Amino acid sequence: ESNELYNTYANSNYKSIISVYNPDGSLLYSAEYNKSDNNWIGATPTQIGKYKVNIKITGDVTANYSEYFTVKSDGKVTLTPSTLTLDLKSSPSKTVEIALSGNWPDGATYSIKTTNSNISQTNSGRTITVTAKKKGTSKLYVDILDKDGNVITSATTNVTVTAPEYNVTYNVNGGSG
Repeated sequence: ESNELYNTYANSNYKSIISVYNPDGSLLYSAEYNKSDNNWIGATPTQIGKYKVNIKITGDVTANYSEYFTVKSDGKVTLTPSTLTLDLKSSPSKTVEIALSGNWPDGATYSIKTTNSNISQTNSGRTITVTAKKKGTSKLYVDILDKDGNVITSATTNVTVTAPEYNVTYNVNGGSG
């Protein structure tokens, strides 16, 4: 989703300079406005986090101040692949990538839980390597946490573990038992 910013701080008697800063402090947009009541600000916020808008007014009226707005995550987590099938014989491990729709907030981490001991996992960056331990179905839960440890959003995926099945027959070879 994109939201545009709107300027109402200029007319024929003064001008305004609007500067918008990304959450990481880098400049997103800056422009000077003259002789206008309304202007669209050519900046589209794309990062999650707190933005600073600095407004400097000169002319008959002077001012220099800052305002802030926050862009939040849309709350979607994707796990790629979204469903896992592991085969104990041929492919007992797979790597799952964790993505948060938009961008990860600064300092965000994640935690992982499973419903039983059918699988184990190791973590590296934003990926999980899931390894099958025994046949069955499990759920894999991933929580995205902000820098204060609060859950922002969660995702769940099913993990199905298969194993080869063999038929064993016994030839008594004339004996008994």
